[in-house]
Order: sequence, then C-alpha cells, then structure tokens
Amino acid sequence: MRVTIEKVIHENTNILVSFTSSYGRAQAYWHGKKPIADSDYDVEVNIKDTLEWGKDVLVDKNCAPSIQQESDLVFISGCIEYVDEDGYTVIRLDDSIIAFMTRGEHYQVGTCVTLTITLITLYPVFY
Repeated sequence: MRVTIEKVIHENTNILVSFTSSYGRAQAYWHGKKPIADSDYDVEVNIKDTLEWGKDVLVDKNCAPSIQQESDLVFISGCIEYVDEDGYTVIRLDDSIIAFMTRGEHYQVGTCVTLTITLITLYPVFY
C-alpha cells in the first residue's frame, strides 16, 4: 500500500505517525527507521491483534475500500479474499491486501467487511 506520512507524532521507543492513502487517513505505529514527513512510502499494514468474527469483523454493505480513524479506533473496509481453517484471513482494498488472524465462524470469501482495530503498524517495503 502506498501512504504519505503527514507527520511523526511520537518519537520515544515507538514511532507513531499520521498517514494518508488513497483509502483514507489514520494513525499507526511505524516499524523501522524514522520516516520523513510529507514523503511517500510503500508499506505493509500489520494487525497485531486476533480479530473476532461478528465483533471486530463485521459485514459492510457499502463495500468501498477505506481506512478511517475515530478516536483510538481504526476502521479498515475491504473484501475477504482468503480465509483458512487456522483463522489466517486476507482482505483486499483494490490493489492492496492486508492479512490478519481471526477466531470464530468466518464469513464467506467475497464478503465485504469492516475491521475495528486498536493498533496497526506500518512496515516499509522496498521493491
């Protein structure tokens, strides 16, 4: 996923950034060397927590790929591309994918969902 770092908010042991993408705007922890504000990066989005179907992962009838933040929660909407029996799940936001772990009875591949997350981390990737 391509993001633009708006600003670096925190610089203690964890780097917190505000970012934008074609899907919206949010805050995330940054893994690696401190990014430069107003610069673009290709990143992988990491969701540390295991999400629960029907609670943290809900059906979204809108089906528009998005990343939004409200207070301390991040909402990511996309389409389920893959789910395995161990809970490994992948959603697609147009040309980007996000993988995460889930528990509970999953929805069908192709279902549009919104994830509710308290913490995401961006990992810069270099192609």
